[in-house]
Amino acid sequence: MKKQFLNAAEDIGIKLCRDAIWENERCNWVTIDKGIDGKKTEYSFFRSLGGNFYDGTSGVALFLASLASVSEEPVFMKTAIGALNQALSTRQKMAEYPSALLGFHVGWVGIAYTSIYIGRKTGMQKFVEAGLEMIATLAAREGTDYGLDVIDGIAGALPAFIQIYQAYPEHSIREFVIKLGDTLLEKAEKEPNGWSWNTISEANRNLTGFAHGVAGIMHALLELYGFTKEKKYLDAAYEGWRYERHCYNDQEKNWPDFRKFSHSPQDVSYPCLWCHGAAGIGLSRARAYQVTNDPAFKEEAYSAINTTMEKTAFGNSLGASLCHGVMGNLELLLFASTALDDPGLAVAAEELGIQGYEMHIKKGMPWVNGLHNTYQVPGFMLGLAGIGYQYLRLYGPLVFPSCLIMNPGHAPCFDS
Repeated sequence: MKKQFLNAAEDIGIKLCRDAIWENERCNWVTIDKGIDGKKTEYSFFRSLGGNFYDGTSGVALFLASLASVSEEPVFMKTAIGALNQALSTRQKMAEYPSALLGFHVGWVGIAYTSIYIGRKTGMQKFVEAGLEMIATLAAREGTDYGLDVIDGIAGALPAFIQIYQAYPEHSIREFVIKLGDTLLEKAEKEPNGWSWNTISEANRNLTGFAHGVAGIMHALLELYGFTKEKKYLDAAYEGWRYERHCYNDQEKNWPDFRKFSHSPQDVSYPCLWCHGAAGIGLSRARAYQVTNDPAFKEEAYSAINTTMEKTAFGNSLGASLCHGVMGNLELLLFASTALDDPGLAVAAEELGIQGYEMHIKKGMPWVNGLHNTYQVPGFMLGLAGIGYQYLRLYGPLVFPSCLIMNPGHAPCFDS
C-alpha cells in the first residue's frame, strides 16, 4: 500500500515537471483562475503562477523538493529549484503590498520557508540566506498592520516563524514572534461567550474555522504558548475555544460558516473542509489535545472526525484539493491518528488515499481541483502539488510534516 502512495506522488511530480515552462534558471506553469466582471458574472481565465505558497511556484517547489528526497529521479529537484527561483524573483513585486507580506500562504513567509528548506536539502546556502533575509526584513518592520488569520496573516506565520527560529535562533525572530502574539491578544474581540477576531469584512459575525476563523488563531496561540510557556497565550486560546463552542450546532454536528452568502444573517452553511467547518476545526482540536491533554479537546476532535468521515469521499462534490477537498479532509484523520493515539484513523486515511489512487492514477481520471473543474491546476492548496504532497504524507507521515496544521514540535523540514 505504501508503495502505491509514493507511485501516486511520483505520477503527479512527473506531470508537473513535464508541464513546466522554462526560461534560463526559472520555471513556471499555466493555471486557470476565476474572476467576476462588472455585472457580477463569474468567468474563467488562464494565467501564470505567482510566487506564493497557496497557489504559486513556492508551494510547487516544496512538493517537488520533498518528492526528490525519496526518489532517485533528479528532474524533481531540478524543477523544484527552478520553481523556487521563480518565486524568489517575485519578492520585490510582492513588497509593494507590505500589509500582505506576513502571510504564509500568500506572502513572503511561505516563500522564505520553502527557500530555507530547499537550501538545507541541497546544501545551496544561497537559498538559506535568501529565506533568512526575508524573515529578518519582516522582523525589522515597524507596525502591526497585518492580517490576522492563517491564510494571509499572523496565525499562519507564527508556527512557521517558530520552526525557523528553532533552526536559526536569532533574538530578533523571537521578539517578532512575541510581538505578533501580543497583536493577536490586542485585536481580540472579547465577549461574554469568548474571544473572536474580525478577519474578513463579508461576514455576518466573526468566523469560526481554520483558514480565516478562530480555530486557526487558536492554534497559533497554542503553539506560541508551547514556545514561550506564557499562560496568557494559553488563556487566549481557551477563550477562542469558548467562542467556537458557543457557535457549535449539535444537530449539524458542525460549526457554522458565517461568511455572507445572502442578506440574511440566519442563512449560514455547515461545510466540512479544512478551510471552513469540521475538518479544519478538528485539526485544531487534535493539536490542542496534544498540547494540553484536556479531554474536552479530544471530545470535540472526535466529533469533527465523525462528521468529516461521513462527508468525505472521492467522486462527490468536494473535489480533491487540500484547501477544500478530500485530501485536506484526509489530513484530519492522518494527523489525529498520532495526536489522539488512534491507529484506526490512519487506516481510514489510507483507505481514502487508495480510493483516490484507483480513480485518478490507475484509471487516469483527472483530479478535480479547488475551482471544481478538471483543469490540472499545479498549485499547492488548490491543485496537483498539494495532492502529491498529501500522498507523501501517507507514504511517510513521520518524515513529511503536515502543511495544513504546522506543528513546531514536528518539523523535519528543518532537520539537518
